[in-house]
Amino acid sequence: MSDVDANREGKLSQWQREDLERTMRRYRRRALWWALPWPFLALAPAIWLLVDRGDGALFFLPIMTLFPVTILLAFIVPRANAALADLAAGRVQEVTGTVERMFTNSRSGSARARIGPIAVEFFGSGADRGWQDTRHQFHQAWRDQKQVRAYYLPRSRVGVGIEPITRSSE
Repeated sequence: MSDVDANREGKLSQWQREDLERTMRRYRRRALWWALPWPFLALAPAIWLLVDRGDGALFFLPIMTLFPVTILLAFIVPRANAALADLAAGRVQEVTGTVERMFTNSRSGSARARIGPIAVEFFGSGADRGWQDTRHQFHQAWRDQKQVRAYYLPRSRVGVGIEPITRSSE
């Protein structure tokens, strides 16, 4: 069964589930590994100054680094957790219409598209042919303003598939 065939039945294919789960876990893990060390690294000189000179003037450093880290993690962790919960449920929803807006991040390969009231995001390995094809199909549909049926995870709105609407598929 192909990915889109599984999506038509309201489910994820095995490949989609495995790839998105790996991607979301890596997304969350990288955010944590990148963000959490900074407040602790900033704490070291503050403690040294306090112990060596009895002055707590540098304690503003860990406090100031904690603010951007908190904002970053407050954005990324719930987003990844919602996608992982969707993947555990294994259900997809569909939306039909034309792609009204499209944005592709050329650096990360992620894409965001709007079909009617639904904004759908696409993540996946930039080297993975399946995700490249899905992003390409979205971009093609946006450029040609053709009717499509897109499949996405309900809570996180992560896109998993797209197919053009033809007379035979209506």
